[in-house]
Amino acid sequence: MIATMISKCVDNLFPMAGGFGGSIFVVERTINHTHLLWMNYQQYAEAIIMIIIGGLIGGFIGWVVKRWLDWIFPKKKKL
Repeated sequence: MIATMISKCVDNLFPMAGGFGGSIFVVERTINHTHLLWMNYQQYAEAIIMIIIGGLIGGFIGWVVKRWLDWIFPKKKKL
């Protein structure tokens, strides 16, 4: 039972970590190129949209990596 819970946690970790990494990557790039105090409404909206898109792309890449690892290392079947 605990092994199943750990397996589900690891399965969910890849897409969440990928989404978080994609979002943080976009945030880091946005903050380095603009000062947050000098951004107008349109720039804030663009930054939020870019963060959401970066998170979705990172989550998708994390999901693909999880599926690839599941294909390489298939789960053992219970007898």
